[in-house]
Amino acid sequence: MSRPTRSQLRRHARRLARDGYQPMMLINSGSDLPEMATTAIARAIWRYRSELTPIAVAVATFIAANTLHRAHHSPWPWLTLATFAAITALTIPPPAWARKTWAMLDHPAERAYAIAVMATTGGWLSAATAIGPAVPPMPAIAILLTVVCGIKWWANRRRRAKVRVDRMLDAWPEIANATGLPGSQIMSALVDV
Repeated sequence: MSRPTRSQLRRHARRLARDGYQPMMLINSGSDLPEMATTAIARAIWRYRSELTPIAVAVATFIAANTLHRAHHSPWPWLTLATFAAITALTIPPPAWARKTWAMLDHPAERAYAIAVMATTGGWLSAATAIGPAVPPMPAIAILLTVVCGIKWWANRRRRAKVRVDRMLDAWPEIANATGLPGSQIMSALVDV
């Protein structure tokens, strides 16, 4: 069998990268037993952390509502006021010195999505703090709002493109070795639609 050419290796590496292949090296203590399930779960959570963000926000909001309701459920009006303040801050264009920080919300659709998520999260947190997050309609509402708010997040092309580039940057040493470019480095990467 003949040795593959550089163009064949590059084409194969591009095909693997396009299909989402990421080489992984498992280092264990030398035993023949498979890795522990907790390690596999932790790796999966780390790998799909961007996709799990809406669920993580929902869990954090549920924990915060439970803690606030158990400690003292009377500050729910202050939570509502803080939600309105945050929504107002998102609707007003940022000053010149803060534009770089707010660059992630430069598109009107992204800003509207952030406002909607802030309103639903803050509204649910206020209501759950007042009546309790485990009271029968609240968990179902939380799940419904997580799915509804998460659909836009999961479908966002810019987030997916950034994650794809980040994964490519992480896997670059292996790709470079496979394509015959050992020791090469990526100097910059630009994520765009």
